[in-house]
Amino acid sequence: MKRLIVLLLASICFGVLYGKNNSAAPVVFDFDDHKKFSDSWRVRRTAVHVPESRFSVVRADGARDGRALAIECSNSSGIALISPPGLDLKKTPVMRWRWRMIHPVRLHKGKEPDDQAGSIYICDGNSFRQFTVSYRWEILPQIGEVKLRRYSCGAVTVYGICMRNRTTPVGEWVEEERDVLADFNNFFKRDIKKRYAIGIAGNSQYSKSDTRVEIDYIEFHPRTTKKER
Repeated sequence: MKRLIVLLLASICFGVLYGKNNSAAPVVFDFDDHKKFSDSWRVRRTAVHVPESRFSVVRADGARDGRALAIECSNSSGIALISPPGLDLKKTPVMRWRWRMIHPVRLHKGKEPDDQAGSIYICDGNSFRQFTVSYRWEILPQIGEVKLRRYSCGAVTVYGICMRNRTTPVGEWVEEERDVLADFNNFFKRDIKKRYAIGIAGNSQYSKSDTRVEIDYIEFHPRTTKKER
């Protein structure tokens, strides 16, 4: 995304957390109802003169509740944002999510485009400076590869981590886990601010691709919580 999220932090005040957060209990975002999603998350385009990507709750085989959030792009860009007031990343910094690729981004002229069919963001900042860690489903980068990107004349700084690439089979659910507080601190040498945003994005404006990613859930856990099997 060459023009990344001008409205990102301008939209931060609109978020409403759904899920439960009692002390350090896990905080869960389940995408099982479109009205609940549309009431809690605010969808914005991320590039001027480009159509807005589509976010919708759909039936999904293999999903935990039988439904998932679908991000569909057709030469488009978009991000869904929430600023969850009840989510304290110092208590529950471990983000787990489950997603799958249905239609991937295509290479553009044989090269990796600055498009991601699906990505999840953790960010803070203000209207003048934004600091973001992005967990991306890409094409050519190696899984775990990190790339620093700057947009809007340096006003937006993004560390993008390749979580998945072309080697993961299409249609296969994959569960991920990252300590987002540790990632943010590692890249920016400070803790994330109390007011921050979570974003889910899909973009295909450079590759002109028709893409689709589905997200089953996003959860936040304490570091001491053992992963349930």
